[in-house]
Amino acid sequence: MEWTDLSTGVKTIDEHNRRLVNMINKLVAAIKEQACKYIIGDVISFLEEYGANHCVAEEVYMLYCGYPEYLLHKAQHNKFIDDVIELKKESLNPDPGRKCASYELSVEANRLMTDWVLDHIANEDKKLGVFLNE
Repeated sequence: MEWTDLSTGVKTIDEHNRRLVNMINKLVAAIKEQACKYIIGDVISFLEEYGANHCVAEEVYMLYCGYPEYLLHKAQHNKFIDDVIELKKESLNPDPGRKCASYELSVEANRLMTDWVLDHIANEDKKLGVFLNE
């Protein structure tokens, strides 16, 4: 995945989101190399940190500037954080019926991050960026 056209023009938000894109690329490479079991813990830790830091930073910006779509945007953040919590729970208690829990967990983490980039960052964060830069 490339960073092309994802910039919001807000330095902090863009730095967080660039790190997320880099993590997606790192995870995809690990999946291809069949080495995802070695990094899935780091990916989940990153997602927890990203959820806390990125979401809080954006929410502070939105509240301070009176962003009219704050509640909708915050609800999306809450859903993302809930999804990360579920991913972590799965990593701590893998389903014994899975053939390769780390692979399946990695695919789920990749889907979560990719969907977040395509649905949230490319649309909602960009819209927020336009508002904040006005």
